[in-house]
Amino acid sequence: IKYLFRYKRVAAIAYASLFISTLAQLMVPQLIQILIDTVTNGNIANALSKLPPQVQSAAIQRLGWTTEQLQSNQINAETWLISVGFGVIGFAVMRALFAFSTSFNAERTSQSVAYDLRNEIFSKIQRLSFSYHDQTQTGQLMVRATDDVEKVRLFVGQGLAMALQAFILLVGTLIILLFTNFSLTLVVLPTLPIAMALFMGFSMVAQPLFMQVQIRLSKLNTILQENLAGIKVVKAFVREANEQKKFNAAAEELMQQQLRISRLFSFLFPFIFLIMNLGQAAVLYFGSGQIINNTLTLGEWQKFSLYLMFVFFPLGQLTMIIAQMAQASASATRIFEIMDTKSDVSDKPNAIVLPLIQGRVKFDTVTFRYFGSTEPVLSKVSFEAQPGQTVALLGATGSGKTTIINLIPRFYDVSEGRILID
Repeated sequence: IKYLFRYKRVAAIAYASLFISTLAQLMVPQLIQILIDTVTNGNIANALSKLPPQVQSAAIQRLGWTTEQLQSNQINAETWLISVGFGVIGFAVMRALFAFSTSFNAERTSQSVAYDLRNEIFSKIQRLSFSYHDQTQTGQLMVRATDDVEKVRLFVGQGLAMALQAFILLVGTLIILLFTNFSLTLVVLPTLPIAMALFMGFSMVAQPLFMQVQIRLSKLNTILQENLAGIKVVKAFVREANEQKKFNAAAEELMQQQLRISRLFSFLFPFIFLIMNLGQAAVLYFGSGQIINNTLTLGEWQKFSLYLMFVFFPLGQLTMIIAQMAQASASATRIFEIMDTKSDVSDKPNAIVLPLIQGRVKFDTVTFRYFGSTEPVLSKVSFEAQPGQTVALLGATGSGKTTIINLIPRFYDVSEGRILID
C-alpha cells in the first residue's frame, strides 16, 4: 500500500472511476422496475378502457387507481418506455467509459508499483554482501524479482479494484434492498456471514499453500538456471540423465502443490454456489407469497431479483480476490525478505570517506570464517604489501588465497583482526 501511495493521483482516478461505474450499475435495476411496471400498467389500462363504465369503475377501485391514473397509464406508457430505454443506454455508456478508466489507471498503477519493486530488489541484491549470495541460490532471486513481483502486481492492478467494487456493490445493494423490501431482504442476510466465514477460513489455508508454490517454483528455476549456466560441464561429464531426473522431481513437486490448491478451490466454488442457490430459493418462496398477496409488483420483484444478483456476484468475485490476495501475500513476504535483509558488510557511523589511495595493504592478524562455518579459512594472517610491490600467495586448493583477495575490496568483513589500506 505504501508503494501504491507513490502514485496516489492515478490510483485516485482509478478508484473514483470504479465508484461511479458501480453506481451506474446500481441504477439499472431501478429503471427495469419502472419499465416493467409501465408495460404492465399500460396493458391493464388498455384492457380496462374496453370495459363497460360500471365494470371499469369497480376495477379501478379494486386496483386502487383514480381515473386520472388510468388515463395517464394509457397515454404515457410509450413515453415512459422511450425515456427508460434511453436511461438504460445512458447508464450502460457511463459504466463502460468509467470501467475503461478504472481498468486503464489501475493497470498504470500496478505496472508502476512493479517497476519500483523490481528496481529496488535489483538494487538491494547488488548491495548485499557476498555471504548473502553464498547462501542464496540465483534461481530463487530470479523468481522473486520476476514471478513474485508479478503476483503482487496482479493484486494491486486487479485484486484491489475487485475488492473495492465488491464492497461498494454489496453495501450499496443491501441499502437499496432494505428500503425496497425490508422483510424480503432479511431472508437474504443470513447467507452473508456464512459466506464471509467460509472465505476467511479459505484465505488462512490458501496463503501457506501459495507460499509453497513459490518456494517450489524457485527450486525448479534454480535447477534450470544452474543447468543452462553449466551446460558444458553437464555434457562433459554425461550427466544429462541425472539432471533430467532432478528437474522432473522438482516439476512433480510443483505440480502436486498446484493440484492441492486446485482441490481446495474446487471445493470452495460449489459451496459458494450452493449458498447462493439456497438464498435465491428462499427469496423465490417468500417473494412469490408477496406477489400472490398483491404486496409486491412484478416490476419490484424483477428489480429485487436483479439486485439479488448484485449481492451474490461479489461473493463469486471474492473467490478470485482471495486467490490473488493469498498469492500476493505469499509473494510479498518473499520480496520483503530480500528488501529487509541487513548486509553483513556495513559502514560504522561517521565512517571515514575513502580518499584517493596509494595502494599500501596491511593484514593485521586477520582471521576469517565463512557464514555458518566454525572452522576458520584464515587464522591470524599478517602481511604488508607496498604500492608497486609484487606479492605472491602460494598454497594448496582451499588454503585461502582467493579469500584474501576477496577481503581486500571488502566483499566480506573479517571475523577478527583488521585490514588497513594506506
